[in-house]
Amino acid sequence: MKIYFFKYLMKDFLCGILIFLIPLVSFLKPYNLKQLNIDDIYLLILSQIIILILLIMLHFIFYSAFKFIFKYKLVYPFTLISVGYYILFFFIPLNIFFEDVVVGKTILSQKFFDNNFSFQELEIYTIFFLFSIWISFILIFIYLNKLSFILIKSFIFFSLLNIFFIMAMNLYYINEIFSKNDLLKKNEGVLISNSNLERDSIKKNKVNVYYIILDSMSDIQQADNYKLIKLNKIKKILETSKLKYISKTYSSYNVTYLTLTSIMEIDFPIIESDTKYVNRGKFYSSMMYRNKLIPLPELVTQTGSKFIWVGNFWGNCVELLNKPWKCIYDKSLINIMRLTSTIYFTTPLKPILLKWLSQHLDYNGQRNIKNYVNYRKNNKKENQTEFVFIHQLSPHGPHNVSNDCTPNKYIDEYTGYKSSYNCVIKEIAEFMKLINKDDPDAIVVFQGDHGWINPNEISTDKEKVKLKAKIFNAIKAPNECFEKFGNPETTINTIRFVLNCAYGYNLPFLRKFHYQGFYENNPNYGIVHKNEY
Repeated sequence: MKIYFFKYLMKDFLCGILIFLIPLVSFLKPYNLKQLNIDDIYLLILSQIIILILLIMLHFIFYSAFKFIFKYKLVYPFTLISVGYYILFFFIPLNIFFEDVVVGKTILSQKFFDNNFSFQELEIYTIFFLFSIWISFILIFIYLNKLSFILIKSFIFFSLLNIFFIMAMNLYYINEIFSKNDLLKKNEGVLISNSNLERDSIKKNKVNVYYIILDSMSDIQQADNYKLIKLNKIKKILETSKLKYISKTYSSYNVTYLTLTSIMEIDFPIIESDTKYVNRGKFYSSMMYRNKLIPLPELVTQTGSKFIWVGNFWGNCVELLNKPWKCIYDKSLINIMRLTSTIYFTTPLKPILLKWLSQHLDYNGQRNIKNYVNYRKNNKKENQTEFVFIHQLSPHGPHNVSNDCTPNKYIDEYTGYKSSYNCVIKEIAEFMKLINKDDPDAIVVFQGDHGWINPNEISTDKEKVKLKAKIFNAIKAPNECFEKFGNPETTINTIRFVLNCAYGYNLPFLRKFHYQGFYENNPNYGIVHKNEY
């Protein structure tokens, strides 16, 4: 009897553990691994250990409660708990499906639903639906012993097949890593000792710099073409804000992690002739945590200024020993938000956390300008100039604000982007009103990291590359800087312009190149194609 019970217990835990591992193993495919840094992997493993311990404890409570209430010894309790955990990973896909069917533009929604459902109600219904599926599994294990036995075998087979398949994919990826040469060595420390960095000994920096990257902020002329804005109105707002708009500005790259790397490196981190890279390990934001000099913050702090980094869940700021920057967010909360964008992205964890955290602060990064203003108000100004680097994820999705920045939610990409774009314009005007009053000599940059492509318009591949390259670029700086250095019309030339203007460096402008990078699911991932406009 004891031997039978031990075998049953081992089968329950074996099956439960295998089911528990499915989301983790499914997530750890090369496409995702290429985007993770060491901190991400550490947090992922730690969170999985904690959750596994909690599930084991919950399984004992569940078994005991079931036995006490229903006078029934539940078979395979840990397997059922693991099934419940696994089902949670279908929350976002199912919720999106319900949104499309109930409040979307599908035939079903128009014929059978009155569109009076709120998004919050749909989230509750989704959780209830998933809970009902889990209850169905419990009932099967209680009343249909033969079917439950088949399910157990199916769970084990499916789990082992999944694990074997992902491990086979990762063996190829690991081999690819070790077969590639190291990349980006050319830039490490080069700029720090470059003769172009010799500063005017007479000039001392006495101005603050606010360098704000607006994710996916397209050029205003292109936005007018898309009928997102009224061009003359936006020009008037920028002029009133004392911002000079630099037309025909192109991003250095078409993907965020490469564009932001080019800002931090103050140079092109990868060009066509470079070795193909296999992951994002040496690009933003992973590069910030490596044992290497990061040119931009190093140059800023050499002048006696403080470098403040306002990150987000995608590229979170972490204060490390011997790293010359300060963060404004609590590290633990940012780590949790980052974690919800990895393996737990499709579970209810992220929306729950966002609702809770948004009562205090937008840790997601969509409203980082506002977050910095609040930080500025609540912290005493030190007797030291600052370079504030802000990466705001808006107007990039998720589109969750109206034109006036009040909370809203959109399914349609065009309508959502239009509202987010106009909200960002409002934030720019409000921020500049504050800066022009409190810090009138400051240098300010508002710039997109890449452009946006209207999904409702048909464009050729060549046109799409150029549309993604066209970015918003508005700068407040002394007229003599524009006269001396000219208009910066690229990502890299803008950061060089600011360093020259604010700190007296003498960095030359680079040629107006735009490199097209690729994402992990593209066969061309790891190389870039050059375009000159």
